[in-house]
Amino acid sequence: MTTADEQAGSNDAKQLPVLERLGVVRSVEDGTTKRYSLTAKGRQYYLQKKHVVLGLHDQPTEHDADFCVAHLTLDKVVKWSPPEPAHDHLETVVKYSYHIKAAEWMADPQAREVFPVVDRIIHGEGTLLMSATVQLQGDKLVPVLPGQ
Repeated sequence: MTTADEQAGSNDAKQLPVLERLGVVRSVEDGTTKRYSLTAKGRQYYLQKKHVVLGLHDQPTEHDADFCVAHLTLDKVVKWSPPEPAHDHLETVVKYSYHIKAAEWMADPQAREVFPVVDRIIHGEGTLLMSATVQLQGDKLVPVLPGQ
């Protein structure tokens, strides 16, 4: 993180010091740059798993790993759209409620403040509806990844 990041109030400038205080990352000063690395505690939440997200201009971007602070499981399916053919299979959008198991350090008020989306998802357990596009593969519904 650079001095410019701190002056601009970037997400990194807000989040990394909180993560350091919680023991998830540690920092080393390198001139005008502060470098952060995961601690053993932080590595517990770093998943080595390929995943695809929509990037700039909705272009699919593949990542080899991700920092994951919570695990969602299905509570119940509330609604779904009629399946439609897409890319040689049937797809539907499913709306569902969920249960969440968040990292213990997400109970810290400052962590919840600097990760407002995670905080909203934690507070929405059982009531907030998520949606996912899924496709039928054999007898299972599996998520449709961006760009598929």
